[in-house]
Amino acid sequence: MKNLILLWLMVTSCTWLCGQDFVVVVSQETPIEAVSLFQLRQIYLGKIKKIQGHSVRPINVRSGDPLRQKFETLVFPKDFDLEEYWVISKLRGGPDPPLAVRGWGLATAYIAKNPGLLGYIPSEKRHQIEALGLKEILIEGDVTHAN
Repeated sequence: MKNLILLWLMVTSCTWLCGQDFVVVVSQETPIEAVSLFQLRQIYLGKIKKIQGHSVRPINVRSGDPLRQKFETLVFPKDFDLEEYWVISKLRGGPDPPLAVRGWGLATAYIAKNPGLLGYIPSEKRHQIEALGLKEILIEGDVTHAN
């Protein structure tokens, strides 16, 4: 019964995540294959710097971009004020916010040339990932930390 519940949670999580409008990517040289949703959130909050022993740094598209809004809707709780988080973080001497670039195309160029950078692109560009010098990483369902 326990295995059946675990299988159901995995399928439900994948269905929930697979329907998103973006995919998470790293350079082809980055040996990371998967992250949990919780880890992804922690990476984008500057709280995790390594995954599976490998350095990782997030990159965003600019604030207000619809792709970024969709990403943040999945990754962060509904009532979480990300801008306020970064203001408070800076006042306390915390980490800098992720690098933000003009669009996903520029983000892919940075990610491809800089192993360790992690970002997201529109899911309809999934077929171009390899040609862009990227690879998709799996977001393992972590519905206990979902919105």
